[in-house]
Amino acid sequence: MEVNSRKLTEIELDHVHWWSLERRLPVEGVERYFRTDKDRRERFIKVRWPGGPACIKCGSDDLGMVEKRAVFQCKQCRHQFSSTAGSILHRSRVDLAIWFRAAEMIIREVDVGFSEYSRRYRIPSQTLADRLGVDYVAAHRMRKILLADMGRGGAGLMSEVICIVPTEIPAGIVPGSLAHFDWLFAERSPPSTDEDILKILMG
Repeated sequence: MEVNSRKLTEIELDHVHWWSLERRLPVEGVERYFRTDKDRRERFIKVRWPGGPACIKCGSDDLGMVEKRAVFQCKQCRHQFSSTAGSILHRSRVDLAIWFRAAEMIIREVDVGFSEYSRRYRIPSQTLADRLGVDYVAAHRMRKILLADMGRGGAGLMSEVICIVPTEIPAGIVPGSLAHFDWLFAERSPPSTDEDILKILMG
């Protein structure tokens, strides 16, 4: 078998996955692209319910909005629920803005190598906690949830929420191939210094 036609390792496939997501992040950063709570909530709702929001209890799409609490109220069963209720962010006390930033940080993490630890965890929970200004327990829980959702084979809710830039693979390149890996690697232009990285992540 020729070298340029070999199958990718699991770690290389993971890199292809994360690098592909990275290319779809807004250039100016998630925090600057989704500037307000309303922006973030509307984007989350649009991705979660492409056909429009529906009651998480009875499935009806006949909903009203309790504006003061920013929650939906079903006109059929009267159930009230937030945009994140019943999702991977269910009952989270962490603001949606911090979830958006955490998801971006995990995708953008530029120091990830080819070790098994890097493949599984990408960024230490303490580093995430320090950058987000949350405690370690909250950061560790967020990382676990986001890795399961955004990782290869996950549902991809949060990655679809924040990755808004359409991208295409050049003609002739097979997704998941060595050529795909090489192209993504060559196309990546990560920030050159720690200061530049923090400017993007912290907004």
